Amino acid sequence: FVQAQHLALELRLQLRKASATHARIVLRYYLASVLLFFEDDIQNGVAGTDRRLWECLLRPEEQAYLRKCDGSRSLMVIEWCTEVWLLGSKKAGLAANVQKSVIDKIYKTYTTMRLLADTLGLPIPF
Repeated sequence: FVQAQHLALELRLQLRKASATHARIVLRYYLASVLLFFEDDIQNGVAGTDRRLWECLLRPEEQAYLRKCDGSRSLMVIEWCTEVWLLGSKKAGLAANVQKSVIDKIYKTYTTMRLLADTLGLPIPF
């Protein structure tokens, strides 16, 4: 979760008061994506069966939408995260290089998650 801390700091520094709501939504989607990844791709139900942690981060209509979707739910939520970031950064008047920098950080996390899933999916020699 070090990458999440770095993202949270950058969001706070870049968006500040100009778009604080966007910063909160970006971080909420980012964390939900990580939790969905572990639930879907690493271990089914890792967060527990009573109330999954990602459900605490997403609104009921967002949860319902994700339940209908096929494919990687964590990737879909990462996409939402980047879309909200772009909207917030444009509202705050940030330069294009700053916008790209944060998007690169978000996708670096997703790349790391995929690498973890691929590594854990390898057969273990005995």
